[in-house]
Amino acid sequence: MSYYTSITIINVLSLVVLSILIHANKRMENKTKVLFYIANALIAIAAISEWAGVSISGNTSFPKWLLIFVKTCDYIVTPLAGGALIVVMQQNKHFRHGLYVLFVLNGLFQIVSAFTGWMLTIDNNNVYSHGPLYPVYMVFYFIILAWLIVQFFFYGRKFKRHNRICLYSILVLMLVGIILQELKSVLGSDIRLAYVVLSLGTIFLYIHYSEFDSLAMDDVIKETKSKVSTDPLTGALSRFAYNEFIDTHKDNTVEDFVVFLIDINGLKVTNDIYGHIAGDELIIGATECIKRAMNNTGNLYRIGGDEFVIFSNMTMESADELVERINSNTKEWKSKINYEIELSLSIGYALKENFPSCTIEELTRLADNSMYKEKKKYYIKSGSKKRRV
Repeated sequence: MSYYTSITIINVLSLVVLSILIHANKRMENKTKVLFYIANALIAIAAISEWAGVSISGNTSFPKWLLIFVKTCDYIVTPLAGGALIVVMQQNKHFRHGLYVLFVLNGLFQIVSAFTGWMLTIDNNNVYSHGPLYPVYMVFYFIILAWLIVQFFFYGRKFKRHNRICLYSILVLMLVGIILQELKSVLGSDIRLAYVVLSLGTIFLYIHYSEFDSLAMDDVIKETKSKVSTDPLTGALSRFAYNEFIDTHKDNTVEDFVVFLIDINGLKVTNDIYGHIAGDELIIGATECIKRAMNNTGNLYRIGGDEFVIFSNMTMESADELVERINSNTKEWKSKINYEIELSLSIGYALKENFPSCTIEELTRLADNSMYKEKKKYYIKSGSKKRRV
């Protein structure tokens, strides 16, 4: 077995392994997977066609038509392989249509050349050489190559600088291999590296795509999650973030963990009399009072229209002091739109140190019960009808 045959086998097997890795990638879109599959298949077919042409050339035991067939496949598939890499990176459908036109024109030219000898001639020893119109093919070849270079730069613009450098190094690798093959007559050796470097380029491009596109996707997911985790009205953490914290810490809370349940008193009355703008101001005011009192000691969640939760770590003495600070802040609060409304909160809390066997959900229920006792006192004192049971 020749060295070139061994390299071709390894080349094709590498593309098979790459396809298996792509198939196992759960984060990659199916459309992108298909594009990589097509690129891998085309590079493999082109590599096999070139190898077959080299192996058959000069061997009179093979018919001429077979040599013409494999070289025609080589000339058709090689630009397609480069084009497939372009399509992997290119999202603009209009540019793709232009690429497809080039592929069709080259394919028709190669099929006609197979019968006319435009692309290659074969002597009596079954040795092929370039035909009179071979430069036409080279025009197609270099158009695709130039397109690939340009697309690498356009594709790289979506990444940060150090990520672009990684991408451009892949391009340099492929260009060096292709140039070495095209200059084989000048270099005085039959070096065939084009499909090896195309395969390596595809492998590295997949690694780059998996690494940096996944990181970009993670940033989008992180940004989206940040938006979902924040209550848009108050800036407090949202119900989504609250549920996520519960799921994460349901069986793991420290000894000084404490849960506060806070409810705005009289919000419905404010909404009925002054409207929801005043009600929103009351909710925002409550958030500001609570945050100022907390002074970044814990997390504040808005879990309902007028309901808030604080998860923190503190002693009972500190918890009592926090309640006092919140109530003090609410007494000082004034409506910015001059409504004659007051801000009042019912606050209840439960500490892990008092209920060491309780989960976070059980502590939340205990804090909720404590808050309702305070709310009952408020309605008795104010003489208002209790809003809910």
